[in-house]
Amino acid sequence: MKLQNRVEQFETLKREYDEYQTEYLRRSKLKGKLFRIAFCGVFSSGKSSLINALLGYDYLPTGINPITKIVTRIRYGPKLNYYCISNNGRMMNVSEKEMRQIVQGKTALPKGFSELLAEIPSELLNRKIEIIDTPGYQDEESLERITRNTVNKSDMAVMCCNALQLGNMFEKEYLEELSKTTSCICLIVNRCDKLNDNEYIDVQKQAEQLISQYTDGNIAIKCFFTASCGPYKNLNGFDNYLTSILDSTEKLSLI
Repeated sequence: MKLQNRVEQFETLKREYDEYQTEYLRRSKLKGKLFRIAFCGVFSSGKSSLINALLGYDYLPTGINPITKIVTRIRYGPKLNYYCISNNGRMMNVSEKEMRQIVQGKTALPKGFSELLAEIPSELLNRKIEIIDTPGYQDEESLERITRNTVNKSDMAVMCCNALQLGNMFEKEYLEELSKTTSCICLIVNRCDKLNDNEYIDVQKQAEQLISQYTDGNIAIKCFFTASCGPYKNLNGFDNYLTSILDSTEKLSLI
């Protein structure tokens, strides 16, 4: 009987060790080879809504007023989990409710932690990508500095704009800045469902003029016009474009 108990204990320990080793290898692999996509833009430009639409569920809080107060990294995980993470990689599990309060600035991060991490069982994320939701520009100076540093370290920048306010001086200046630090840029013009036909044509022309100023042989800026009803029921090809980018990246990694 004692021998049987010892065998069962050993098998339990072995199973737990195998699970730990599998998780450790998964995290190590992700840490070194992620394709990082940073979503940026002025506050309330629809960044979090767009990310939710891509992932097919409202994982991130959204709203009319400035919502995102902290960098949130979103990666693949076999099950849904939220963590506070430190600069040295330390992680602390938090509930979904706690995550939402931290993102909105209603609850402070625990001492020693600087960002949030969401692990989500998504096929898109399982393609070795990390989506980064950043605080909006023109919110707080300290948050804006954090956002700029985060976006500058990404492989791809997705800049979200409101169709009703496209082409303001700040967006022009920031797109110019992005073109100097990031070679792969997407411009998302959202809430196009709020425009009539003539306004939509005008916005398309504005967007074309805006990106033409910063597109050259080294910079690729792609523009998409999306509808916010639902929200973002119509991604208008952005999801397919992102898939094509990932396909190209995976092919290059095999060379």
